[in-house]
Parts: sequence; C-alpha cells; structure tokens
Amino acid sequence: RGSISKFPALVVQSAESARLCSFSSVDKLPRQDAQASAEVAVSHSSLNYKDGMIALGQKGVVRTFPIVPGIDFAGVVSSSRSPAVREGDQVVLTGNKAGQHFDGGYSERATCQAEWLVPLPTTLTA
Repeated sequence: RGSISKFPALVVQSAESARLCSFSSVDKLPRQDAQASAEVAVSHSSLNYKDGMIALGQKGVVRTFPIVPGIDFAGVVSSSRSPAVREGDQVVLTGNKAGQHFDGGYSERATCQAEWLVPLPTTLTA
C-alpha cells in the first residue's frame, strides 16, 4: 500500500460526528481490511441510502466507528498483491463490506480484497 501526497476522506467519527480529514496513506484510514490485497485510486462513489444513514449517525448500518462510508466505488487499481487485478485496471466495487465493516469509497484512495473488484464494463466510463 503506497504513500502518495495527501488526499481527503470523509470520516464518520461517531453517531454524532462526521468530518473531512486529510491522509497521507491508506494505511492511516480508520477501518482497513487486514485481508485487503488491492489499492484503488477512487474516481467515483455514489450516495446510497446506507451511506446517508451512516453520515447522519442512524443506527443499524455500522456497528463500530470511526469509518469512511461509501458502499460502492469505481476507479483505477494503483497497486495489487493479487493476480485477480493488475495496476492500471479500471474497476468497480459494490458492497462486500465496503463502507460498513471496512473503509469505503468516500476517499480518494481505498483498499479491499482484490476478489471483490470487478472490471469496469466497457459500456461505462469512470
């Protein structure tokens, strides 16, 4: 997991507090998956009802804070330790615990298990 210049991420600190933070490495994000094998330079994420509930501090979606919401994202693989994806691949992630159990797509950088990523369909652009 590489270091880059600082990047922003929305961090929900608790059920009562969310703020935009600056990070120098994905390793510094609050809820990383220990099994993550790929890092993605996130270009897009959506506002989903679960993300709205998390950002508003509503109970039932996240059990432990702090966390970066964003249950889906699209971007380009910036590093990988898995043969499932390679650096430069355009990918999409939907669900698979992102934004609920592990940090999600409301960050310019995200890590996840490479097997959770799917190639960006050729009919879409990111």
